[in-house]
Amino acid sequence: MPTDIAGSIRSLLEQRQDHVAAAARIEETLDQIARLVSSKGTQPVRPRATRSHRRGRGRGSYKMTAEELVLAFVRDQRNPTGREVNEHWRAAGRPWSADVTLGKLVKAKRLRRTPLDGERGSRYSTL
Repeated sequence: MPTDIAGSIRSLLEQRQDHVAAAARIEETLDQIARLVSSKGTQPVRPRATRSHRRGRGRGSYKMTAEELVLAFVRDQRNPTGREVNEHWRAAGRPWSADVTLGKLVKAKRLRRTPLDGERGSRYSTL
């Protein structure tokens, strides 16, 4: 089993190197095109950097904080499941999931987590 994981990790790292090299070749080609276009007297149009080239997490700004959004939803819905909270989270236009926020609120004892019987997931309630 450990050799399978090690082999998978090795394979993924090799694939990542291939992708990084391909991205570098694309950048080089775009630079060549920009030089050709600019030598003809027109301004080159450079595409915006893709997400992989940007640094940081790209935080958004919202009317409510993440904690306020989750707490309000749990109060309104009375014991929603984690799946329902995550659906509301995405419907509010937020990326990824509310799992980290749910964990913080449980740890801060502002929410109570109750595992579901016979299935994955939990129900959340206010304290």
